[in-house]
Amino acid sequence: MAIIKSPGVGLSDATPADVTSAAGAPGTASEASRGDHRHSAAGLATADQIAPLLDNTEITTTAVTPGTLPANNGNGVSIDPQGTTVAIAHDVTPFFRAYAFGSGGFGSTATAVPTSATAGRGVSVHPDGDFIAVAYDSGDHLSVFPWDGSSLGTEVLPAASPIGSTSRDCAFSPDGTFVASAEGDGGPLIYPWNGTALGTPIAPTTTATNIQSVQFSSDGNQLIVGLTATPFVQVYPFDGVTLSPAVVPSSLPPSTVQDAAFSPDGSFAAVVFGSATGVMGQIYSFENGTFGSVITTIPRTILNANGEAVTWSKSGQFVIIGQGEGGGSVSLRIIPFDGTALGPETQVDVAGGNSTGNDVAITDDGRNLAVAIGGASPYLRVYELSRDLGI
Repeated sequence: MAIIKSPGVGLSDATPADVTSAAGAPGTASEASRGDHRHSAAGLATADQIAPLLDNTEITTTAVTPGTLPANNGNGVSIDPQGTTVAIAHDVTPFFRAYAFGSGGFGSTATAVPTSATAGRGVSVHPDGDFIAVAYDSGDHLSVFPWDGSSLGTEVLPAASPIGSTSRDCAFSPDGTFVASAEGDGGPLIYPWNGTALGTPIAPTTTATNIQSVQFSSDGNQLIVGLTATPFVQVYPFDGVTLSPAVVPSSLPPSTVQDAAFSPDGSFAAVVFGSATGVMGQIYSFENGTFGSVITTIPRTILNANGEAVTWSKSGQFVIIGQGEGGGSVSLRIIPFDGTALGPETQVDVAGGNSTGNDVAITDDGRNLAVAIGGASPYLRVYELSRDLGI
């Protein structure tokens, strides 16, 4: 998908009058109005659709909080593309919780204690919303639960023993036929998933250590991995059978990459990290399976604490970042991106104080943004956005 600029307005020279920042405030649930997602014949957003993203209309947020809260700090969050299921992984037993979600906010909720695991680290809702994968700190490392919108089915475990000491993240492939696990000391691993069982895991010829995060590209042909040690980020080509040797950028991130994500069209890769240099993240170009140059950095003037999580709107027009402790009351940033530069961000206070935005996920229509919160109750919120980010 091409990035289309509004006529006469580029984010590289945008002013606050072009894109106005707005601090979101907790409120009550309201029915989200779904946007019109018609596209041009080429499948690209039209200029009149892009223009409102760059005008002086604020992005405002309405916070929706579940009636039954997660048990503790939210570490990972996921929402299916249609916005019908939200799942969160958290620190203490039962380690994760699933919720039905819709225009009325949170609905039915359920949880289940895994057979052998401690501390939920990551979670992924199947693209169809009917299964939930959970990554754990120890024990089985990964399991999948069927979900019917109100109750969880029997836990499905991998047939093979886990590798290493932990899994810090997991992700379903876009077609739902694979689950990637961020095996901290011997991965990544990709498990085939047929709806009833996890198959024999696929490992790269050269495994990595210190894996922090995993995410597929939108076509499922690349797996991007964040690492706690050099090279800090790498991409494994994946053909459904083999994980090929990883590719790394020529200009490495300066420190631990907490999270990494491809843009929807696969032409950019965003990474976030903590750094003493004043740069808290960066966006690379990515083409033909290879990292290009750093298109733009994410400076401390935009992200004033460690980057903890990153995702993109379906349009590729916005980068959404959760930030760590030290950023004051702002734990979430929604930042316009025009393919060359970042625009003024919308700032959201998710829980006050030094709460952290530990993970973020957004629906395909760009109207519902889920956040896993650390350091303060309610540990989970979904924000209904006043403007459609899913063009």
